[in-house]
Amino acid sequence: MGNSPSTWFSSPSPTIPVILTDEQKIEIVLDKILEHERNVAKKSGTTCSASEDSKTSQNAPQSDASTDRDQKYREAKKLAITDSMENKFYANNIHNHEELTIKLIFSELAPQSFANRAIAATISTFGAVHTSLSFGKLIVDWNDSSLCIPREFRATSAIFAIDVIKIPKEQTTDMIKELSKVICDWNTTQYYNQFHTNCQTFVDAVLKQLKIQLPTFKGDTLGPLFQQMRRSGTIDFSYTVPDFIKKKIKEQKKENEEISKVLLSAKIISFKTHDELDTIVTYMYDLCREYFLSEKGIQEQVLLKAYDRAFWMRYLKAEDRIKEIKELREIREQVISDNSLSEEEKQAELSELPTEEELEKNLEDIKKAQECCSPNSRRCPFNDPRNQTLVGTPTRSVKEL
Repeated sequence: MGNSPSTWFSSPSPTIPVILTDEQKIEIVLDKILEHERNVAKKSGTTCSASEDSKTSQNAPQSDASTDRDQKYREAKKLAITDSMENKFYANNIHNHEELTIKLIFSELAPQSFANRAIAATISTFGAVHTSLSFGKLIVDWNDSSLCIPREFRATSAIFAIDVIKIPKEQTTDMIKELSKVICDWNTTQYYNQFHTNCQTFVDAVLKQLKIQLPTFKGDTLGPLFQQMRRSGTIDFSYTVPDFIKKKIKEQKKENEEISKVLLSAKIISFKTHDELDTIVTYMYDLCREYFLSEKGIQEQVLLKAYDRAFWMRYLKAEDRIKEIKELREIREQVISDNSLSEEEKQAELSELPTEEELEKNLEDIKKAQECCSPNSRRCPFNDPRNQTLVGTPTRSVKEL
């Protein structure tokens, strides 16, 4: 592998060293689900003592308590048993892609101290970031709930994504089987540990199970990006303009074109907007497409596409936030127009919601941030990830790197 298991922090991890029955596996996952719910409640300040839990359970209708446990049991089964996990993937149609793209996704963690970031950069392959894998529209990751729950990807805190490989349709059945095995194994035998069994060691385990290599993060193309992310958990969208591109501009006597002036005048450029990235990359592709099919050019494709996907993730995140604000406004309007509520009841419910002024300010900030992430309306050289329609990018699988 590009990053072999030995490159991870590989001390022994907490495991359950016995052969488990299916029922035992389900009970382990069910316990994890309940423990995670208790932890979430505790953080939100809604937890109660064990005696209060018992009292509440005794007073609750037996049918409600039974139904709730049955639902959680069914969910636990989906996360613990390989066949049930496979069905989860088939239900999301990832086997119907002509080519299923697997991406490595890097996301921001909660704000950390300098010391914590430095420790993460030392003991973790990718530093102070959360790593996950996407299979089509489903994301697979590991967190402090000690559970991997495949779900639809939402770009809430993603920094950027890199294509790992494309899986042909005829190979997806075997891939789903192996992927389900490793997820269920971790769900039933592993517990989250910051040093031993974390999001990055999980990604390594999945890729090892699927016999997939990561792209190399060495050299002068992806190397600087990788090191920057390790140190700060951020990227600056910088790109070193190849000498070959500058030479082509001069050979074709295009020095006076606006984009050519940008490329000729700087050794390193930093993409400020999605549109700027799309425009410059499209120009370079049209200028000398053959360069981006060379060994170094393919590495630069990976970098530029990572930047493109970073902009897309921010753009889609903004869209999600705009929808949330619209929904909150609709809730406010429903409360205000509900004639069954007294004025006191309305004020009590409205006090739990953001004010109209707060919503408007958030909307303005989001739209302003979204402007720099909007793609080129005429052409996105790496295709629109919402429909996977290719728009002329050089075609070569990352597997060929």
